Amino acid sequence: MNLYLRLILTWIRGRVLPRLGPWDTHVRPMRVLPNDLDLLGHMNNGRYPTVLDLGRIEQMYRTRIGREMKQRGAYFVVAALTVSFRRSLMPWQRYDIRTRFLGATASGTYVEQTFVGVPASDAGNSTGEKIEEKIYAHAVVRLRALKKDGGVLEDRELAEIFGPAPEGVEVPGWVVEWSRASREAARNLRP
Repeated sequence: MNLYLRLILTWIRGRVLPRLGPWDTHVRPMRVLPNDLDLLGHMNNGRYPTVLDLGRIEQMYRTRIGREMKQRGAYFVVAALTVSFRRSLMPWQRYDIRTRFLGATASGTYVEQTFVGVPASDAGNSTGEKIEEKIYAHAVVRLRALKKDGGVLEDRELAEIFGPAPEGVEVPGWVVEWSRASREAARNLRP
């Protein structure tokens, strides 16, 4: 399926599925399609960030975040992304993208996204027994909230959009360190 068709389906799903709170985990079912594959016959590592976009977009439509960002004349862009791959997603394999907000700091808004699926060898299980879900890839995305007329949304504005984080939810220390290190590395680049 062409990525534009997936985007249209995401737009429709985001408007018709039940609403979520901004701190709820969003689950987006997907399937590995032939145009997702590389020469080795598994999902291309370059396809993961594109599919992650679909999970974040649908989550923003299902929560009030997308609407409130639009009302403020703002939008999110990806400032940094890290993906850890554990297993290969194979042709026609079903998987879920699980998306949840980790919180925000002065350097950005953080989202965790996980590819969870049933291994291809277990997909034909007809015994009715519960098959253990497996993580195929894990990503953390740092977003920046930009205003259409220039500048960025202030922390206060983001706090109004997301509301208070549930108790015990905060950006993990390793994510803050990764973000700091990636920003520092980008500042030190030479042309």
